[in-house]
Amino acid sequence: MDSLVSGIWNSPTWKQADTLEITHFRPEGTNHRPKTAVRLLYDQAGIFGIFRAKDRYVRSIHAEYLSPVHKDSCVEFFVKPKQDQGYFNFEFNCNGALLCSYIIDPTRTPEGFRDFVKLSEEDAKQIKIYHPKNRSYPLL
Repeated sequence: MDSLVSGIWNSPTWKQADTLEITHFRPEGTNHRPKTAVRLLYDQAGIFGIFRAKDRYVRSIHAEYLSPVHKDSCVEFFVKPKQDQGYFNFEFNCNGALLCSYIIDPTRTPEGFRDFVKLSEEDAKQIKIYHPKNRSYPLL
């Protein structure tokens, strides 16, 4: 499926996927709630996702790997591969910047999470990101 997946929302491959509307937001966020939808597909090669956001107030400053994209307008994707262990947190902005960590202990501290590991640049090279500027990740 990897060769069939593009960054085009209405492509034949993406039309196969159900569309989910984002309705859950972080409580410490603002009241600004842009209309955002996501589609997910998977196969033996991996997970494929596409987001579509309609927002007239877009902030997208960060463009480097592991930069704090949560300070920009961004989308986040969480996946927990094993029930009794941690989870992955993927954060993307419309520049294609990625912040990704494996969260071991999600307890909040002033520095972030109590225990986490940032995804290495080598591992991040396995992730392709298509975004409005028509570049694909990695930006490393």
